[in-house]
Amino acid sequence: MLIVDDDPFNMNLLVNLMKKAGIQPLVAPDGSEALELLKNTEPDVILLDIMMPEMDGFEVCRRLKANPKTADIPVLFMSALKGIDQKMEGFKLGGADYITKPFRQEEVVARVKTHMTLQQQKQELRDVQTRYKELFENMSSGVAIYEPQDGGKRFIFKDINRTGEIISGVPREQLIDRDVEEIIPTIQDVGLLKIFQRVCANGEPVRQSATRFEDKGREYWVENFVYKLPSGEIVAVYDDVSPSHQAREALKKSLEKIRWGKQLLEKTYNSLKSAVFIIDARTSTILECNHAAETIFGYDRKELISQDRSKLFLSDYHYRKFKERSIDSFVEQGFLKIRDYEMKRKDGEIFPTDHTVTPLHDDEGDVICWVSVIQDMTEQKKLEERLRQSQKMEAVGTLAGGIAHDFNNILFPIIGYAEMTFDELPQGSRGRRNLTQILKATDRAKDLVAQILTFSRKNIAELGPIRIQPIVKESLKLLRSTIPTTIEIRQKIEETGPVLADPTQIHQVMINLCTNAYHAMRETGGRLEVRLEEVSKDAIDMQGHPEASGSVYLRITIKDTGFGMSETVLKQIFDPYFTTKGMGEGTGLGLSVVDGIIKEHKGFITVESEPGIGSRFTIFLPLIGDKDAQGQDENIIIEPIVYGREHILVVDDEESIGTMLRRMLEGLGYTVTIRYSSPDALAAFQSRPGHFDLVITDMTMPNMTGLELSGKLLDLRPDIPIILTTGFSEMVDEETAKAAGIREYLLKPIIKQKLSAAIRKALA
Repeated sequence: MLIVDDDPFNMNLLVNLMKKAGIQPLVAPDGSEALELLKNTEPDVILLDIMMPEMDGFEVCRRLKANPKTADIPVLFMSALKGIDQKMEGFKLGGADYITKPFRQEEVVARVKTHMTLQQQKQELRDVQTRYKELFENMSSGVAIYEPQDGGKRFIFKDINRTGEIISGVPREQLIDRDVEEIIPTIQDVGLLKIFQRVCANGEPVRQSATRFEDKGREYWVENFVYKLPSGEIVAVYDDVSPSHQAREALKKSLEKIRWGKQLLEKTYNSLKSAVFIIDARTSTILECNHAAETIFGYDRKELISQDRSKLFLSDYHYRKFKERSIDSFVEQGFLKIRDYEMKRKDGEIFPTDHTVTPLHDDEGDVICWVSVIQDMTEQKKLEERLRQSQKMEAVGTLAGGIAHDFNNILFPIIGYAEMTFDELPQGSRGRRNLTQILKATDRAKDLVAQILTFSRKNIAELGPIRIQPIVKESLKLLRSTIPTTIEIRQKIEETGPVLADPTQIHQVMINLCTNAYHAMRETGGRLEVRLEEVSKDAIDMQGHPEASGSVYLRITIKDTGFGMSETVLKQIFDPYFTTKGMGEGTGLGLSVVDGIIKEHKGFITVESEPGIGSRFTIFLPLIGDKDAQGQDENIIIEPIVYGREHILVVDDEESIGTMLRRMLEGLGYTVTIRYSSPDALAAFQSRPGHFDLVITDMTMPNMTGLELSGKLLDLRPDIPIILTTGFSEMVDEETAKAAGIREYLLKPIIKQKLSAAIRKALA
């Protein structure tokens, strides 16, 4: 190749780049020297800078293309000029490529090699064409090519060689595009025209023995061999001296075309992504395979050729069953197609395939080999599994919303009646203490609903100052009831300061990591250790965690004695959808979610593992001050209750909730009207709009939702205060409710203190 560039730095860079790629370039610092150099050499490709003094790259290219000696050398322009006009000018002048500076080195090498390869192939093609032309022109037999006309009834000359001119006695220029009957008037009489027509119709070659021809008083005997080209043209090979020799030459020409066709076929099937095997029908050995077969099965070609194809199957048993199935399918359909068929790679990995087998027959109709096409379905199966998992999670989310709504509606009257009874009992009584425990249990039940919603991605994380100890203890208590006794659980939970966290998400992290530990030990048993402690930043290896800014951290350690993980697995465990569990046992989302939660909490997580020893996951969360920290084991504190005298319209389709609300609100001093359907509530309000001071309505009700009812009430009386309550709804949130004119939005179950405060706020 030749590099033309006036910049010494670029020249040096390109020369070194080409040498590393195994190319020894010639160089020229300007266009004039390049043109001089090209008088005595012909490179495969020219890498040409555009911006050069005296003569720019465009002018150099113009002169190269004007010179027949250099016109066919591909020119690759290289320039910092990125405008479309410059590129168009380069290609208009005959440039083969345009590389923009600054360039990627590997891209330049790839383009240069590609054009060098194309140039070599073009030269090979020119050589072939030259050889073909030489062969055609110098054959000792006459050869004429005819183009069929009128559906193969007439034929006109398209080409003829020199020997043909001599035999026919007519110069080539007088033959081209003329009807054969004009040139050979007796062609029909001697039967040659019928042979042309027959060959044109059925494609079968015909040899005509020596036949007498007369032309302008000249008599000669010619033996013809007539055949049809793939293009549809008719070729006649004829000789009045040595017909057998001329027939062999024509056959050689046909075989050359077949060879080129074979090469085209090989390139095509080697470019297929599916594995293709040619199997000997008698011995079941592999005769040929494409590149994809090597890639998919992990063997080199030499390891496959002449080997029995049974090595690709799970076992000899599976191979026998496959052959039995193949025989039945060939009898019924003539081919075999199997979906989801498991095969085996060289490393022993079993993978799913789609397998198609088609027979090839000889001229007698006997099967001589099988063409086996195997598509690796591994990635498609992963995509299908992800789709199924996504659909399952969507179904779980829908179910979770329904559970949340119904469960919160059940909890609401339980909490309400418990609170009212609590107020009626004397301080220090056993009944009050019992109700305190009931209220604590309902509070945990509320948290459980929140956990379900978080799991199904229907709840937004609410970070607040909390103490982690109760959450860790509760998680381990829950796990103990589900993990078999073959796994010992040890815990060391120290008193620590608070962190800014969402208790539901922390609970989710604990359950996920501990469940993974259980899965690693479920077959052999083992020990699960959980530690919670404070640790200073100085005692932590912070390398790889530049975002960590806390000075004191809460450290949660979860350690198991399971089968452990390899280095390869460790690098991927936090990737979405990566899992080491079997089909149906894991989604590959758990640790990815855990990592996301910890990062959202401004913390980080580390992993240590050794195959056969076990794994240790360590979570670090930054501590905050003690202010406003909460713990889930604190006693229930009854805040002061706010009373009133207004008239409230309560709307809820659950009779138990409506009855409880009447008693609670009347106990707070309010006058209460209950309606158990939206239409009844609307009718009551329409009859006396000014009679009510406040409306409390449920969201999810038949016939008309609480949001729709609120809109109609506000149309009747725009100043009416409304409180919207819901166990759970995907249709409305606090922002949507406020935008619709609703004063307050409350999630069930609602404690009395919160309800009384919301009423006063709505009425304010």
